[in-house]
Amino acid sequence: MTSDIFVKFHVDAVRSGLLRELDPRLWATLCALATYMDAKGECWPTQEQIAYLLNVKRPTAGKNIRDLAAFRLKATGEPVLLARKVRNNNGTFENTVYTILSASGLTIF
Repeated sequence: MTSDIFVKFHVDAVRSGLLRELDPRLWATLCALATYMDAKGECWPTQEQIAYLLNVKRPTAGKNIRDLAAFRLKATGEPVLLARKVRNNNGTFENTVYTILSASGLTIF
């Protein structure tokens, strides 16, 4: 093993209704994204990297990520993922930074 970094799943996420409400493909996408997150919950994997982990094509990974960013918990209206496009010095979009939020129940340690 090359790393001693772990993703922790909090029991409160299950009890909050997240697993009941979240489509399994979105749960898998969230978990795939979480393997790239830092201590602030931020990550910036490519859609190709996520597609590989999920064993899907890149457009499918992109749709899953968009659907996950649009998801809100019914009880609180909280999102589990924010997606922010980052521009380079030329003003064109360079990549997307994803932030996995506390409502997801996932943290890294």
